[in-house]
Amino acid sequence: MTKQNHKYSMPKYLREESYEVYRFTGKYPVIRIDDLLFLKERANNSERKRARICLHESNHCALQEMVIALCKGTYVPPHKHEHKVESFTVLEGKARLIIFDISGTIISQLELSPNACKFCRIPKNQFHTLVIISDIFVVLETTQGPFSNDGTENAEFAPTDISLGLKYLNNIILN
Repeated sequence: MTKQNHKYSMPKYLREESYEVYRFTGKYPVIRIDDLLFLKERANNSERKRARICLHESNHCALQEMVIALCKGTYVPPHKHEHKVESFTVLEGKARLIIFDISGTIISQLELSPNACKFCRIPKNQFHTLVIISDIFVVLETTQGPFSNDGTENAEFAPTDISLGLKYLNNIILN
């Protein structure tokens, strides 16, 4: 965990659950510009180059909404959610969404950005990953709850190691 002096302090209506995960504690969740600045700073300083603000009250809620900041150089291993649909609404930056079949063949690639595709929905049981193109990518992710990693499966065709995974994804983008 990388902790440094921070320019942006944690808003009083957020609770830190880990250095990368914060939860909104008020009755009416909102995201302000200062919240995004705080979140992007935390993502940039985190070991995995990402951070999130959960807008749902707990991991048990039926609807899970998170504002997530991902920095260039973070590795999101190709994975699927056996029982969950997830959607992304782009707030800032640019990323490439890559959809794979079960063997690792690319089915589709889509640029996500405010000027291209601002919204997408990924069906359950579909292998996918994000490759961050801009320095920072901020997205609202919405999925079904309750939260559990039980139905999430990393793809066997892709590396789990961060440096090998980034090389693997960069090779996909260049070809």
